[in-house]
Amino acid sequence: MALGATAAATADEARADGTGVDKVAAQVLFDQAKELLAQGNAVAACPKLEESQRLDPASGTLINLADCYERQGRVATAWNAFLQAAAAAKTAGHLEREQVARERASALAPHVPKIIIQVMASDLPGLDVQRDGLPVGKSQWGTPIPADPGEHRIVATAPGRRAWEKVLTVAIDQAVAVVVPTFDSTPTARPGEAGEGFGTQRVLALVAGGIGVVGLAVGTAFGLSSVSKHDEAEQHCSGSACRDQAGVDLRAQALRAGNASTVGFILGAAGLAGGATLWLSAKSDSTTGLRRGIGVGFGTLVVTQSW
Repeated sequence: MALGATAAATADEARADGTGVDKVAAQVLFDQAKELLAQGNAVAACPKLEESQRLDPASGTLINLADCYERQGRVATAWNAFLQAAAAAKTAGHLEREQVARERASALAPHVPKIIIQVMASDLPGLDVQRDGLPVGKSQWGTPIPADPGEHRIVATAPGRRAWEKVLTVAIDQAVAVVVPTFDSTPTARPGEAGEGFGTQRVLALVAGGIGVVGLAVGTAFGLSSVSKHDEAEQHCSGSACRDQAGVDLRAQALRAGNASTVGFILGAAGLAGGATLWLSAKSDSTTGLRRGIGVGFGTLVVTQSW
């Protein structure tokens, strides 16, 4: 939407009431933004107008910035910028510019999306509610708050409680209500401690036990292979001496399989023992504050604990 003669004031007029420290850079950015807007490129124009306004605040620049936001579809941001521009123009004595800004804000107001956040556990100590990473104070709860169209993330947290989160989408002319429910009364389990269900420690116990079972299976398989190769080698060897290369190869294969079998049994026994220890001690951890860690290496299972 094109601005009127007053709203589309020249850069010099827009900065007649400016107090910025870099008017030259602000002028260049303002002119570039106007060219981009004329080309229909609001995405590139808005950041330039934002920087121009930061360097040399002026109601005329702010009106153009609000218009840029509106072209992007950011109607809530545009509505707020028009109101700011009207206040700045009034302070500077630009009454006609103030009127243009207020008319633009009034035209947008009915179409601005709104989010209403209702909080059930309003008296919960330490409750923190945020929208898109910004705090939503208690005075805003239950009040329609303007929001730009698109996705918004609502997060609520409280000490010792499970965090609550919801992503919602709002559109122009729409008001969406979201209810932050009563928090789960079960405190969030600390890392390394058991919570509801299996809990972290018991999951680790199952993993360790699974490693143990696999280790025993591998040890058994290689053990049987070692015995088989040894029996075959006896047909080619007498005592420590072998009559041909086939006997030498079979004895070497039997030795390698035997070593692998030994490692498998060691790993299996360690896994089962560690898994049993973690599983049986999981319940006591949740009440005593005992913390355990587990590390699995080749043929070893290391369990550490601390208070």
